[in-house]
Amino acid sequence: MISSKFARISRYLIIFAAVVLVYALTILDLRISGHPSLVVFYLAPVFLASWFSGARAGFFIAFCSVVSWILLYTPHVAELYHEPSFFYVNMVARSCFMFLMAYLLVRLKKSITHERELVRRIGEQNEELQKLNVQKSTFVANVSHELKNPLAVIKESMALLRDKVVGEVSEEQKEILSMGMRSSDRLMRLVTDLLDLSQIEVGKLKLKKEKIEVRALVEEVLRTYEIQASKKQLVLQKEIQPDLGVLVGDRDKLTEVIINLLNNAIKYTPQGTITVKLTGTAQEVRFEMADTGPGIPPEYQEKIFDKFERIMTEKQEGTGLGLPIAKDIIELHHGKLWVESEPGKGSKFIFALPRS
Repeated sequence: MISSKFARISRYLIIFAAVVLVYALTILDLRISGHPSLVVFYLAPVFLASWFSGARAGFFIAFCSVVSWILLYTPHVAELYHEPSFFYVNMVARSCFMFLMAYLLVRLKKSITHERELVRRIGEQNEELQKLNVQKSTFVANVSHELKNPLAVIKESMALLRDKVVGEVSEEQKEILSMGMRSSDRLMRLVTDLLDLSQIEVGKLKLKKEKIEVRALVEEVLRTYEIQASKKQLVLQKEIQPDLGVLVGDRDKLTEVIINLLNNAIKYTPQGTITVKLTGTAQEVRFEMADTGPGIPPEYQEKIFDKFERIMTEKQEGTGLGLPIAKDIIELHHGKLWVESEPGKGSKFIFALPRS
């Protein structure tokens, strides 16, 4: 109530100030020379009233400016204008100009106010969305964490049965238990990916920084996957620079990145070679993994790093989370992960990590 009253008083004061300014300009104009020397300054009170008090006030001050000009110059029509009609043309033009300026200023003020309101609303919506995303990620993280232990127990129980620790099982039963264990492994990978993803999204994934022997890390992962590659009759080649030295990072998370890239390469390469190249400089270490698979079309090379995005047409196991998580982990290490590929010529995934 008080604020609205104050706003009304403020508007009236602005209108009064604009009227005073109009007639102050008129008197000044008359005193100086008696010809149109201060024409442009009549826009000042029109702007003041239109911007701060609205359309009606703006039009009123525009009218006052025109009337003031007419009263000022009517006695000098014969002296200033060779043709009296010029005076009337000037009067009409000035009136149109003043009223047009008042209208445009009001429209401009409304547009700016509307834009600010939109920006404010968008900001509020973004804050709400951010809160919802944090809540969602926290919920997923909690659920994933709670699922890991039961899954590990299920897998271990099936392993005990398969390995005949608690009694004899037939070959058929053993195969069924092995299938269950493989499914349990896939589910465990999914839960782990969801847990990593949710922790990254809410900023809770902390890196355990330590000095890492890069060559030893990569060779250890490659040895683990040599058998898996040979089962698909793929050749796993390595070109590793001997004097790579160390870098500072999270050993487990970088191992996860290399495993994700290797899994993808083996999964999507029907035949041929997977080549792992590791080089280093004083500033960074560069890892490259090239395959002879079908390649990735240019329009999909950015999308493959989006969450849950899968572009391959053939049915393959997976969630589409491996590459996004790998990219996030590399970026947490202040590095960069990207792909170079041509359809029919295979793909090369590359990441570069700073030494420290």
